Amino acid sequence: MKLVSFSREGNSLEFEDEEGVTHKLSFDSVDALVKKLFEVGYIECVAKVELEIPRTWNPKSKTK
Repeated sequence: MKLVSFSREGNSLEFEDEEGVTHKLSFDSVDALVKKLFEVGYIECVAKVELEIPRTWNPKSKTK
């Protein structure tokens, strides 16, 4: 899967699959995005994992 674009404002993700077909997913939260990717078969659950992201999380921050 190749990420084409990601919009935090519009809550959408555009990606290209292995056949070169572009898909666009809209989502309300990270949980909804993961659920959609699971439903279409791009990720699979191998173990139950809980992921908590604080509301102040900034993926661009450089904290370690």
